[in-house]
Amino acid sequence: MSMAGLRSISITFILVSVALPLGRAAIKQCIYCSWNTASGSPDCYNGDTAGNDPCSGSDAYCLTQLTLQDGYITAIQRSCASGSSDIDDSTDVKPNSEKCVLVSNPYDPIETTTCYISCDNSDNCNTAGPERLTLCDADCVYGQCDYITGSCVCQDGYSGKTCSTTQKTPLVFRRCLQCDDETKSCVNTKSPTECPRADQKYCAVTRTITYDDDEEQKRNVITRSCTTDYVAADECFISSRGDQDVLPGVEYTCISTCDSDGCNTGTLDGKVLETDLSRPLFCIVCSSQDNSGCDTVQACPSSATHCQSIVTYYKSDKMDRASTVDPDYMLISVERSCATSDLPTRCTSSPVGSSSLEKVTCQERCQGDGCNTGWPARPKCSQCECTSCSSSDPCKTSPPVAKSCRYPYHEFCIVQDNNHAGSDRTSSVDGYPRSIIRGCSYKGIGNDCRVEGSTESCNKTCSVDGCNLGNSAPLQTSLSNILLMVVSLLVFVCNY
Repeated sequence: MSMAGLRSISITFILVSVALPLGRAAIKQCIYCSWNTASGSPDCYNGDTAGNDPCSGSDAYCLTQLTLQDGYITAIQRSCASGSSDIDDSTDVKPNSEKCVLVSNPYDPIETTTCYISCDNSDNCNTAGPERLTLCDADCVYGQCDYITGSCVCQDGYSGKTCSTTQKTPLVFRRCLQCDDETKSCVNTKSPTECPRADQKYCAVTRTITYDDDEEQKRNVITRSCTTDYVAADECFISSRGDQDVLPGVEYTCISTCDSDGCNTGTLDGKVLETDLSRPLFCIVCSSQDNSGCDTVQACPSSATHCQSIVTYYKSDKMDRASTVDPDYMLISVERSCATSDLPTRCTSSPVGSSSLEKVTCQERCQGDGCNTGWPARPKCSQCECTSCSSSDPCKTSPPVAKSCRYPYHEFCIVQDNNHAGSDRTSSVDGYPRSIIRGCSYKGIGNDCRVEGSTESCNKTCSVDGCNLGNSAPLQTSLSNILLMVVSLLVFVCNY
């Protein structure tokens, strides 16, 4: 199997098995054991262990989890599983399939695959072992071996037994009205024709009016054509005619581009279009492993309504150092694109094998040109600090505008405000250096204050864009103050 062809991909195979018969009795117990190359019972490897894991819940089933590294089985785990908390987070029902998942790490030459084999036809049915898996008899150059079927599953664009044959994608040509008033009148051009090149994805209509120095119209030319670039839905430009001694006057050019067959029918009078060619949405479009190159804004297809960001990464909270707050992490992929519908803003995580490693995927869609920046489903925070803050220190009086945090696992914005004068958070106390930290946090720092003599120090944690721009009043303190004001207002109204 080619390592280079697999390192940058993550492929999931789903093979649908025979549907379970209706009316089957609920599972009472499953085999519960584990084996790996360093420890564990051979009986667990062979599936001969007696069942000792009572299951609960109507969605319970038995599961065998086999882990392979470069095609060799290195671990087996047998246990109960639940449809609401298993590897398939898209449904809460019992799986009726066998699934192998490849976990690719571009920095690790060893490829790890985990196969999940489920059953619920009898107690202790999760006896499946290595005999259920089949190695491919050839290297999968641009793909992955499906150990369930023993055949290669190819990446998009490749086919064949070893995924080494490049598939030819049929070229699709846009059809546009094509004419030029100077060579052929556009008045009689009614039907679109195929563009000369497949990369010309847009149709365009351009109208150029030439005025002399006395502002009299001398030329009025309409051109309809194919183009590779989106320019504008309706935009006009003013330009000189070059050497003013030879070509005096000014040119006024209006252009409209669109992305459907035969859409360049407008006449462009410099004011409005006769046809409704709406302006498209512009989004950042990129596919990157490290977020590099994700600063290019492109015009979306006319069907797009949202900009999208999807980020996937590994993280591990398994840290021996007590002072370590942030997890260890590795970015897997960053996808930014145009989208035709909305989707929930959320992050989901799933365990990788039986270790403490987690795979996290965050997604978000937004509306607005170039809005799909930063980390999806994570807040943008103001970030600054001062250790001996003066009364006019920018971090205290005018903190910077909120921006994306450094890491995609930063879930919170924070403010740490130490040694201010009690509830008066605008003042400091002589002899006590004021310090303020605004930034991002993985686990948050709470919402509370502590009084030490004549000073007070407060922590604030929040999760909305720019929520750490104000003072450090904890959320519950702010709510209490609001409630107190409401009660006081009601008392005042009642008295009068």
